[in-house]
Amino acid sequence: MWTALIAGATSLISKWFDNKARLSEAKVRRDVKHLDSTTDYDTAAQQNMRHTLKDEYLILFHTFPIWGYAFPSLTEPLDKVWEKLNNAPDWWWVIYVGMVIATFGLRFMANRLLSIKKLA
Repeated sequence: MWTALIAGATSLISKWFDNKARLSEAKVRRDVKHLDSTTDYDTAAQQNMRHTLKDEYLILFHTFPIWGYAFPSLTEPLDKVWEKLNNAPDWWWVIYVGMVIATFGLRFMANRLLSIKKLA
């Protein structure tokens, strides 16, 4: 009788440890899969840049203020653009930065910006 009780308890403890090990392995696989999917998203975003014109548009949009000042007739309009951007609401900047980050596959930049914001 004692032997059966000890065997049953040993079996239960053994199953508990097996289940705990399987659960731990499943958590590790889930975390690895999450990291892979994050990397895959950024890689896919960068690969998709080959098939769209939105990245060229954003590059032109970002460089226009630089080369636009080379033309004297554009100086005043560009100053007005900077003034308007300086007064843009925060929600506009969040959407704009999100669009740039998503377009260029730079989610690591968003993670860094968010971690800096949390520290402040």
